[in-house]
Formats: sequence, structure tokens, C-alpha cells
Amino acid sequence: ICAVGVRNSHHCGMLAWYGLRAVASGCVLIAASNADAQVAPWGAREKYLGTNPIAIAIPGSEPPFVLDFATSVIAHGKIKAAAERGEPIPPDTALDREGRVTTDARAALDGALLTFGGAKGSGLSIAVEVLAGLLPGGLVGPEIVPLYLRLGQPQGVGHFFLALDPAAFGDADRFRQRCRQFFDGIRALAPRPDLPRVVLPGDLEHARSVRAEREGITLPADAVRELARVAAQLALPSPFAAR
Repeated sequence: ICAVGVRNSHHCGMLAWYGLRAVASGCVLIAASNADAQVAPWGAREKYLGTNPIAIAIPGSEPPFVLDFATSVIAHGKIKAAAERGEPIPPDTALDREGRVTTDARAALDGALLTFGGAKGSGLSIAVEVLAGLLPGGLVGPEIVPLYLRLGQPQGVGHFFLALDPAAFGDADRFRQRCRQFFDGIRALAPRPDLPRVVLPGDLEHARSVRAEREGITLPADAVRELARVAAQLALPSPFAAR
């Protein structure tokens, strides 16, 4: 069993990437990261918590079980993208600066995101701040430098990783076999009438990854323009130049 705390860090990308590395080695991984304040705790009208993702990855099946989710209803990046495109956001995902629920993406950027599941998601988010921020002696939401407002300045984000070797608990091969039977049993269940099949966390992402390896990645036009602009600003070759 190995536990690692990280402080004085930055945005670490998707936690699922670390989970996939763990399951490739036959280990279970529990990971969490805090972030700059974008989310209102349950009952509050102002942002104080990060979007604070949690990931749990378990070996045994193909694709592996990889749960990776933000504790906010919606990721901050999706709010920002909606604001740039002038599109509304789903209801009950964010507050404006007055604490009112809003579907206006720009108003949400001035206000605060909401946690999923009400008080339950808020409790998980607070726990992430403790595990990823306070436990390794780092910062928590309000103290972390905003990612999008001060690019290039150290953020002070914290991470928490707990890796478990199934062999420490018993027969590792038996554990993986039981996990495979359990997961495959869930996938084999009859789906609801409005869904094509039952999937586990990580299944859809795995399918998209396989398709992207084969067909490439489709980017929205605004993302292509922004990447090209940043490349030009940094005097780098365009990522979309013909090869």
C-alpha cells in the first residue's frame, strides 16, 4: 500500500490517466485533486471549493473500471466553453453572483458552480480539500491561484494518491477474476428501455479512445482557432500544419 501527497502543484489533467497506469500494474488506485475556488459549498452562495475530482480505478476487466468525476455538477471548462460560444448551460449547475440559479454561462463564471448531489457532493468536495490540500501541507480552494486568470503563475494545487496491491489482501489473481465476473455481470444486465446497454465507468471513454486512435480526434472550430492562436503567440509550429 502506498500513499502519496503532492503540494505546490498545478492542474494535473485527468486523474483517470493515473488510474490506467495503476491498473496496468495490477493495482487499485484512489486519487483526488483540489483546485482553485469555483464551487459553492452546500447552502452557500459564493465559491469556496474547487471542482475537486475523485478517481477510483480497479483492474480485472477489459476495459478496466475507471471512475473519474468532478464533485461539481459540471466541469468549469465546459462552462467556459459555453460562454465563449454564447450557449446556455444546463439548469441547476451554477449560481450567478447574487446566488441565484442560472443557465447563463457568463453569469456562472462570475458566480459559482454547484456540487453534484447537493450536500453529498459538497461533503465529498470538502473531504478532497482535506486529503489533497491540507494533509500534504498545501493550499485549499480560496488560497489557490485561479488557473485561467493568472496563466504562468504557480497555482499551489494539491493531489492525493493511494495505490493498493491486491496481493496485500489475499490472492491477487482471484481478486481480478472476481472483479471481472462482477463487472461483466453488471454489463450483461438488461438495459432500461431508453438505453442501448449497461456500461460501467470507463467503458465509454475507452471506446472513444479506441475510435480516436483509429480515426483521429475531432475538435470544435473554436478550439482549433484557440490552439492555433496560442501556437503563434509562443512562436511554435501550428499543430494543424500539413505533414
